[in-house]
Amino acid sequence: MAGGGEDAKRASLRQATLMQGSELRFFIFLAVFLILTVATSLYNYLLFHTIAELFIILIAGVIFIIAWNTRRYLNNNYLLFIGIGYFFIAVIELLHTLAYTGMNIFTGYGTDLPTQLWVAARLLEAATLLIAPVMLSRRVHPYREFFLFGVLTTGILAAIFLTGTFPACFIEDQGLTLFKVVCEYVVILLLGVALVLLWTKRASFEPVIYRLLAASILFTIGAEIFFTLYVNAYGSANLIGHILTLISFALVYRAIVVSALQRPFDLIFRELALTEQDVRRERDRVAQYLEIAEVILLVLDTEGVVAMINRKGAELLGLPAAEIIGKNWYEAYVPDDQRAAVLERLAGVLDGSAEEPLHVENEILTADGKRCMISWRNAVVRDKKGNIAGILSSGEDVTDLREAQRGLLIKDVAISSSPDGVIIIGPDERVMYANPAYLHLLGYRAMEEIAGMPVTDIAADAGRVREMLAGIRSDGRWTGEYRATFRNGRVADLRVSATTAMDSDGTSICTMASVVDVTEMQLYRNALEEANKKLGLLSSITRHDVLNQVHVILSYVELLKDELPPLEPATTYLKGLETAGRTIHNQINFTRDYHRMGVEAPVWQKVAEVFQENRYAWGPDTLIVRTNVGDVEVYADPMLEKVFYNLLDNAVRHGGGVTTVTVSFREEDGGGIIVVEDDGSGVPEGEKERIFERGVGKNTGFGLFLTREVLGLTGITIHETGREGSGARFELIVPPGVWRKEARTQN
Repeated sequence: MAGGGEDAKRASLRQATLMQGSELRFFIFLAVFLILTVATSLYNYLLFHTIAELFIILIAGVIFIIAWNTRRYLNNNYLLFIGIGYFFIAVIELLHTLAYTGMNIFTGYGTDLPTQLWVAARLLEAATLLIAPVMLSRRVHPYREFFLFGVLTTGILAAIFLTGTFPACFIEDQGLTLFKVVCEYVVILLLGVALVLLWTKRASFEPVIYRLLAASILFTIGAEIFFTLYVNAYGSANLIGHILTLISFALVYRAIVVSALQRPFDLIFRELALTEQDVRRERDRVAQYLEIAEVILLVLDTEGVVAMINRKGAELLGLPAAEIIGKNWYEAYVPDDQRAAVLERLAGVLDGSAEEPLHVENEILTADGKRCMISWRNAVVRDKKGNIAGILSSGEDVTDLREAQRGLLIKDVAISSSPDGVIIIGPDERVMYANPAYLHLLGYRAMEEIAGMPVTDIAADAGRVREMLAGIRSDGRWTGEYRATFRNGRVADLRVSATTAMDSDGTSICTMASVVDVTEMQLYRNALEEANKKLGLLSSITRHDVLNQVHVILSYVELLKDELPPLEPATTYLKGLETAGRTIHNQINFTRDYHRMGVEAPVWQKVAEVFQENRYAWGPDTLIVRTNVGDVEVYADPMLEKVFYNLLDNAVRHGGGVTTVTVSFREEDGGGIIVVEDDGSGVPEGEKERIFERGVGKNTGFGLFLTREVLGLTGITIHETGREGSGARFELIVPPGVWRKEARTQN
């Protein structure tokens, strides 16, 4: 093993030496090339510029080719992103080279065109280096990024060549424009930020790659400083700027080559050098595992004779390993009633007529005659020619486990089929089990969604659950009711009965709780209580109204006596008498309606359908009623139809020329709001609450009073929220649990 480690160290040292030699050759070549390129400027500056730019373009193109073609192996999104960006930088650089003063390819532009293209290339380069660190933590989509760079580059070139909207960067006899100088400083600022971002992400790079990239950005910043100084396209500041730019591109090229090409191969060679050491280590480790493994490890030949058994197997059988080896396993340790089936399965595997028994269970006999159920994992052992040489098996004693499973299965069937929700909580107050009824109650689909979670995280009303858990810890049981809001927004009243299971030492094993949804029962109970209170008002209201109308009748009778001789007045009084009689009739009908309120249990009713069933109450044919409530249902007294009748009747009678009534619904804070509004004259500010009082109004004075009372049976409240002059607006506030959107799912 020591020899293997030394080999790995020597291999690693050799690779490091080769890498250093490669870097040295690269920088020597770069230095020689720069010297020769600068020398050409002494002969002809245009020749220098062309060579430098073509080399920059060549490097950028190679950077793109390497990054693009090694993107599957390049485990660094930063390098892939700048590789794509440098392709489009190279395109603009090529146009800059062709447009440079003296090339005479793009005529009529002067020095401004190459300067504009240069500024565009630098801005694109700075943006690429600024965004690249962000891409380290994001997924790069190469084709998408290529497309976006292409669209951006096309837009820049169009602004320069077609529309002329790209600002001037160089004016003959004046030099650089303010825009060009500002752009150079903006580029310097962006590059500075890019360098800082690169430093924060330095852990994502090999040290040598980070140094190359950081140096590249620094050289680019230096180049931009010189490009702010020249006034002549052939000046020395321009020359130095191009040299520094060339160096920065070369350093990025070197970083891409090291990351994409050299490093992967270095890793392969290093792993090969470590292979021998790993194999030796694993061989010794396997031998140790055989002895310390807490499962049976057994090797049988093709005849079923034991060739090897580990310590655990020998202990389970109650015999020394030496006494077991050499015996026929099936004859000595498999019960008679199972031996035939096991041998048949073995024969099928050996002659190829059956699949390998990867996982089987059967009983074995120990030295004292005890039966143990063993769960086997098997693998066929083959020789070099591919022939079956035996079977390697690992086995685990699952006797106690299977017995426990049978007992649990019986209990599980009973709990699973219970219509009440059942949850089992561990001593750590985490969920151990929940039956289907409980999962359905809380809105979960599978036990896996909540297994192991703290019960306070999944149960509604965590504060009340903590109170329940405290009671269980104190008394060992808890029974009570509370209102809960589930994760889907549904609100329900629950009755919980919980008790703690203890082991023989008095330690808590778990807590089992049964949970029953008593929401409708609670709503019905509350509605009945409210109805009883309302019925107490019946006698006084009806008596008051009847006496009033009797008084009217008597008054008309008295007038009739005084005015009877003239025929015409008598007719008028008789009509008044008839009107009073009709009013008495209406009041009797009201007492009948009020008597019905709360007598029947509240039911789920679709708001839209209730409106449709009461079309007769919508007034004249010219009244337009629009409903926009969808499939919303409310849990309300069956007299809900009377509520909507009164609201529509109120709009027709008192709205002052109402033509349209609109009904809508919105959800708010788990509850719902039904809005009934019209385009009439509205309700004065001081009357908004009084109109719901008994006896207030221009007709009977009971319509809106009855409306509020009917809604209040199930906790629904009503308020007038409109503005006088803009129409009446009634808002029915429906609390959580008293509305839903579908008959199957309560919100």
